Amino acid sequence: MMESPPAAIRLKPEITAYLRLYFRLISSRIRSQMQYRLSFLLDVVGNFFSNFTDLAALMVMFTQARSLAGGRSARSLSCTGYHR
Repeated sequence: MMESPPAAIRLKPEITAYLRLYFRLISSRIRSQMQYRLSFLLDVVGNFFSNFTDLAALMVMFTQARSLAGGRSARSLSCTGYHR
């Protein structure tokens, strides 16, 4: 028999309600975007290529230098991921 999670891990009912609402809003947005399938597809493809070119530029820079402004490649990748 599994024990219940510690109190620190259990979510409060208010947070659970907000998370449920957040995911309902996201699913509603996806459904509304899917009504215009070509626009949705172009948006997904455009976002993919935008992220891909950002990462490719970082890869090119770090093949030429070990660090940029004191930051290593892992730090730059995490900053890029946070920015997106």
